[in-house]
Amino acid sequence: MSFETQGKKTLFVCTGNAGKLAEFRACFGTDVEVVGIRDLEARAGVAYVEPAEDADDFLLNAWTKVVAATGFVETCAKTLGVSTAALAHAVLVDDSGLCVPSLGFAPGVHSATYGGLPRDDAKNRKALQDALRGAGRQEAEAHFVCYLLWMPIHSELPQGDVFLRALSEREHEGLRPHAVRAALEPVPCGGIFEPLAGVPGGGIAFGYCTGTVRTEEQQLLPGAGHGYDAMFFPVNNPLLSFASVTMEEKNVVSHRAQALRALSGALPEALC
Repeated sequence: MSFETQGKKTLFVCTGNAGKLAEFRACFGTDVEVVGIRDLEARAGVAYVEPAEDADDFLLNAWTKVVAATGFVETCAKTLGVSTAALAHAVLVDDSGLCVPSLGFAPGVHSATYGGLPRDDAKNRKALQDALRGAGRQEAEAHFVCYLLWMPIHSELPQGDVFLRALSEREHEGLRPHAVRAALEPVPCGGIFEPLAGVPGGGIAFGYCTGTVRTEEQQLLPGAGHGYDAMFFPVNNPLLSFASVTMEEKNVVSHRAQALRALSGALPEALC
């Protein structure tokens, strides 16, 4: 992939998940050059080191990835002998998951490793199916959530327990309840953006999508979806799983698309 963007801004999305990266590229379209971990690794010959995501909060895990992502871009830039801005104007980190209230909101923040390590989508789905059957259920209400942290590449990263506590409180008291209330009503989806306190130009975007999970998988479109998509049926289209619709159809309501719309609507000058 070329990093010569002819005036377009380049956004580094800290993911090696091809399915997620495709969703980001589809949402941003052609106005922004979206690059992922594998793109920078290939150009700089530097391996990205996955940080330990051992927090019990989505936003705290996302912040851990922000620190790792900015350090990775800086290392790649030094290796190539260019400025960090030559590789990316901003860093975007995603931490997302599937929450099933009847299972104590599991798999939740542990969605990517619910079936154990190494990470494997099929193992994660089987673990959730087993948990549902163990609870005597063939299906259950569920909602996907997505937390995005946007960080301009030259922003100074705040440190300390006060900042981390504020992130945790914002998730528990301000953002997470939105998805819970929406699932009870039910509201199909929604998104929220707010500035990230202490980070000039930084922001938090939150998106959610409500529906049900079922023990039987449905993937009517070969190769569609990833993660738990084949088990998740959104409330606005309960006959088709997220793995049975096109990416364009999924992005009408998906949690990640909602978060991205909230972000791009709030930061248009940063994305063009």
